[in-house]
Amino acid sequence: MRKKNLIFIVILIIFLMGLVLLSIFTRNLQKTSPGVSPSITLLPTFTSQPTVSFQISPTILLVPTIMISQVPVNDFFKTGKTINKNGDVLIADNDQYQILYLKPFNQFLISILTLSFEEARIKAERQFLLSLDISMEEACRLNVRLNTPQFVNPELAGRDYPLSFCRKK
Repeated sequence: MRKKNLIFIVILIIFLMGLVLLSIFTRNLQKTSPGVSPSITLLPTFTSQPTVSFQISPTILLVPTIMISQVPVNDFFKTGKTINKNGDVLIADNDQYQILYLKPFNQFLISILTLSFEEARIKAERQFLLSLDISMEEACRLNVRLNTPQFVNPELAGRDYPLSFCRKK
């Protein structure tokens, strides 16, 4: 009789530990990143005990939008790299280009920082569209200046260029 009670207690302890682990695991799933939503799928089996399986299905991460020149764009104030005291936002920055939003002027500034102007321009324009999640047509409705500094390319410096896919007015 004592042996049966001991076995019963051991099984009960294992069962309770399993419940605690399952509880901890499901809490961790609820704390996943915003781009992942947890879901539980019960799979039928032919054994005497049910099997629980967890599947994580990706969801689309929605970035809030704001209106700039009557164009809805991703809220780069939340996703930008840095924001200064004037409200200017560094949207993208690498060794080939830099994309800024100048809040006082409601203007985007794309600076090409390499001698390979056209190659970097295409990459910068693509990143601009991706960062703001806008179409080429929408980008053409924004106030965008594209240029290169004197110290990088003296021949092309001193001028503002349109986005390559926008028609000249």
